Amino acid sequence: LAVNTPVTLTQQPQSLTVNPGTKVAFTVAATGTAPLSYQWFFNGQVIDEATATNLILTKVSAASAGTYTVVVSNVVGAVTSAGATLAVNTPITITQQPQSESTPTGGRVSFNVAATGTGPLGYQWWLNGSPLPGATATNLTLDHAAPTSAGAYVVVVSNVVGTVTSATATLTVEGPVVITRQPQGLTANAGTNVTFAVAATGTAPLSYQWFFNGSPIGGATTPMLTLLGIGAANAGTYYVIVWNPVGAVMSAQATLAVNSPVTITQQPQSETVDPGTNVIFSVLASGTSPFGYQWWFNGSPIWGATASRLRLEDVGAADAGTYAVIVWNDAGAVLSSNAVLTVRAPAAPRLSQPRLEGQTFTVSLTTQTGLTYVLEASTSFTAPDWTPIAVITGNGDTMTLTDTAALASARYYRIRVQQGQ
Repeated sequence: LAVNTPVTLTQQPQSLTVNPGTKVAFTVAATGTAPLSYQWFFNGQVIDEATATNLILTKVSAASAGTYTVVVSNVVGAVTSAGATLAVNTPITITQQPQSESTPTGGRVSFNVAATGTGPLGYQWWLNGSPLPGATATNLTLDHAAPTSAGAYVVVVSNVVGTVTSATATLTVEGPVVITRQPQGLTANAGTNVTFAVAATGTAPLSYQWFFNGSPIGGATTPMLTLLGIGAANAGTYYVIVWNPVGAVMSAQATLAVNSPVTITQQPQSETVDPGTNVIFSVLASGTSPFGYQWWFNGSPIWGATASRLRLEDVGAADAGTYAVIVWNDAGAVLSSNAVLTVRAPAAPRLSQPRLEGQTFTVSLTTQTGLTYVLEASTSFTAPDWTPIAVITGNGDTMTLTDTAALASARYYRIRVQQGQ
């Protein structure tokens, strides 16, 4: 004797709340004499081909929301499950967009938004791309609008489904011109390009007019003034007047200083001097100071010679050559013309009558300051081997050279003149 067992539901399908597009599954579990048959229903209507223990909805929408049941049957009879409710969250829809506003400085203005969707709804107001702290209600009220309040406002509305950004509402705050960045003074080299700029706030539109030394500059009607290839004629004072329908403001004055390149107005002059002379080379230059100087001798820099004057003391043959100077400033450098220093060869001394007194030989001669005179002797005239006997340094007077061993052997004498020691 086999007694069939009626259907008993051991697991009811569970209600669900999901977002649109979600995949959901309802499941039932039952016991009883096999075979068991299943049929799912939506809002009392048969769902075609829904005859398994579970019902899978791959991508739900608002149309999927409702009540789902399943009838489980066998040879004994059928049992209907409890209803499982599917709730599909509703995305946000903005039903009232915030509107653009215009207000005088210090005025009161409000922006409002209305939206529908599964609650709760969240709100965040933004100004010019940045969130406004504490602005999390359906309306945004500004009690004292300032020029900095002007801009683009939007509100982001959010719920469990997602977020929606409202249309942009523009706030225009009618206020006077305020210069927020003044034009700055400049120093530049001749031939370069320079730019003056101003930044201002206030009710649009803003208008601009630049001035040079108190006179308007034609066509200079933008926030930036660019001067191309400047020269000395551009040096002076610049400012700009900015205005709007409320009023006008004049900027601070900005001075343009134009560096003038170096021009040598007096070149160093060539000199021809006697040995032992002090020589001064000098240069004069015009242009924007300060100037730098570097003197050169025969193509090589002279260490420490960095003034407008070059002083050479007690010159000799080694100092003869070509002198030049490089003069520079912030605008550039100029090389002077060459100044040639010629040092005359020492003149042959004029001798008085040589004398021999005992063993002492003397000879007197006229001297030049800075020259050295050497008395030399040799025992041979045809193949001389000159030996220094006495040395004196000239002082411009007549001086005497002496050999106290003149009779030691037959001797020939000469006097050698040299520069320095």
